[in-house]
Amino acid sequence: AKGPPAKRTTFEEHVLPIFKDKCVGCHSSDKKRGGLVLNNYTLMMQGGSSGPGVKPGDPDNSLVYALMAH
Repeated sequence: AKGPPAKRTTFEEHVLPIFKDKCVGCHSSDKKRGGLVLNNYTLMMQGGSSGPGVKPGDPDNSLVYALMAH
């Protein structure tokens, strides 16, 4: 018998709370430091002045991940 299905990771439930705690003070729709907005999924995926912040399926080469993990 299979166990319960794995819970899906979502931007709103899992990622945004971390960004609100650590990043949104400078990277919000109001401030846009470096042109990067992290409190909106679509704008986050567009990236900022340094290019894409997130590379789907390739976290090791995603700027946001690299900066947060360092």
